[in-house]
Amino acid sequence: MHRSTLFFIYMTCFAMAQAATVNQISIHGNDKTQDSIILREIHHPIPSQYNPSLAEEDRNRIYNLGIFSSVDISQKDSSYVIYVIEGLRWIPFPIIDYDEAKGKDGWSYGLGMRLLNFRGINETINLGFSFGDVNNYFLNLHDPWIAGNHISFGFTTFDQTNAHAVRPFRLTQQDVSVNTGFYIREVHKFVAYTGYDHRTVKWESNLDKLETLQSDKSFDHLFFGFMYDFDTRDIYIDPRKGNRIGFEVSQNVGISKSIDFNSVAIWINKWILLNNRSAEPVLSFKTKAFFQFSDQLPIFRRMYLGGEDFVRGYSPVPKDNPTDVEYWMESQNIIYQNLSYQQTLFPRNDFNGMELGIDWHVFLDWGAGSESLADFRLDHCIYGYGAGLIFYASGLGSITVDFGYNPFESDTHMHLSDSN
Repeated sequence: MHRSTLFFIYMTCFAMAQAATVNQISIHGNDKTQDSIILREIHHPIPSQYNPSLAEEDRNRIYNLGIFSSVDISQKDSSYVIYVIEGLRWIPFPIIDYDEAKGKDGWSYGLGMRLLNFRGINETINLGFSFGDVNNYFLNLHDPWIAGNHISFGFTTFDQTNAHAVRPFRLTQQDVSVNTGFYIREVHKFVAYTGYDHRTVKWESNLDKLETLQSDKSFDHLFFGFMYDFDTRDIYIDPRKGNRIGFEVSQNVGISKSIDFNSVAIWINKWILLNNRSAEPVLSFKTKAFFQFSDQLPIFRRMYLGGEDFVRGYSPVPKDNPTDVEYWMESQNIIYQNLSYQQTLFPRNDFNGMELGIDWHVFLDWGAGSESLADFRLDHCIYGYGAGLIFYASGLGSITVDFGYNPFESDTHMHLSDSN
């Protein structure tokens, strides 16, 4: 081959390599957010050849901060260009909560304020109040990364009073807690927390043996907990594929003669993206188990198998369910399984700093409860099914409206839930 031809090929390859090399980072659109908050999410080596796969991973990490409604990363000449659109920072939101167990008396209304990206370093402040079924006020501060490898800090306090949906008492609760956590390789997340909890039970009457035995009116506990979460999803607020496996253990130490109680929660979730079409169909499997241990579990820690928290298609109030399953509904421990199919109905788009979208899904739930681990029985397992809509809003999470059914009756049960 002629020497000039070789030289041409060499120069062409050299120019292509140079064109594909990025040796600096350029950030645009972050009027409030400090550059350091974005830069610490960048794993693409600089300088190096531009790698679209690494750029996509960087884009997802920045988007997962929850403070940008849009993130785009590309190469321009020798620059690694990051373009972001900051979402709303002050987000007032109505608080509308519905306790389906109380019917028309289960509505609560209030107002909350969420300040995202406080001081431009991705801190979040939430505060608000509600009245009606639940009278409360709350304050929450959270910094997801104050030092080291995603070392976080959080503080929460609230005061809440509401009537119990099943038993004839009103419960007042004051709670204050702090938490901290860290990551290992991004997918391994650890959180530890501690705090003080005071609850007052005001009985209206004693109607059965369980209520008579639980005549205590004041409960004081110091609590300590630890949570591990293995999460491989790319977009946390838009789970399309991946796994989530974890557990949480909590120790509640009674003071002022209150009885100790402990709990263990376990979850195993899997999301499968069936194809990459615009509807983004997702098949998901979710398993959740919750176990509690105590010589005398406080009355307010009793759990109910039906309703939005576990098996949809039933009422959380045992007596409002078919007689075939009424006596299986209240328990101390629960194991729950869900199978869902989900698709995009209206793709998420940016509307002046707020990303909005709607999905639809169909679901099948089943589960069982027991008073002790040895008492679980397959013939006491119930199942429900239905369909619903999921409304997404960046910075606020999601709200789900489900319509559930069960094989024992023709009634429709509406369930409202949110990601928070």
